[in-house]
Amino acid sequence: MLKKYRGCGIYGSSYVHYQINSDDLVMGSDYDSLYRKLLGGRCDYFAEELEAVVESHSGKTFLGNPLIRHSAPEWAQRPARHIVTAKNGPNAALLLQINTALDAVIKSGQAEQLWKKSMSDLPYTP
Repeated sequence: MLKKYRGCGIYGSSYVHYQINSDDLVMGSDYDSLYRKLLGGRCDYFAEELEAVVESHSGKTFLGNPLIRHSAPEWAQRPARHIVTAKNGPNAALLLQINTALDAVIKSGQAEQLWKKSMSDLPYTP
């Protein structure tokens, strides 16, 4: 879908959920480099979760720049996030406790309240 455009990405990140191969992107080391490449015309877009870029980086609020727009591609899969521990390690039992606590925070509505407080206008999706 994005193959006809020049894209940028961050080294070490996966873009599989956007159906993009990292080898097809101009890579940068951090968000600052992606914004410089984007505004400098070296790429037409970069794919990233909006939650990751809504915060200011290096003291700059990039989404407040009128030259920058964003959208959520409906065809993209949501990326998976995981907490990892050694299978039989001393902290393996924590995964069940973490999942249980996260489920409770989501079901209680606290997660949505925290989201709205810190992410302002971004839509909440548990």
